[in-house]
Amino acid sequence: MYRLPDIDSRATITIGSQSFDVEATDLESIETMGRGAYGVVERMRHRPSDTVMAVKVCMPTLFSLF
Repeated sequence: MYRLPDIDSRATITIGSQSFDVEATDLESIETMGRGAYGVVERMRHRPSDTVMAVKVCMPTLFSLF
């Protein structure tokens, strides 16, 4: 199973009427749903809300490295 890299990113998501600040460490990978040229889509659980969601993890491309 694909493991999330250590990243320093977070986002705010809204589930129903509640908003959550989400950090990568709040997400638990359940399974890989698919792979493509630009990344991997994972089924993940947001632990604080117990919500299951799909998360695309984008891989760096050759052009983003320059």
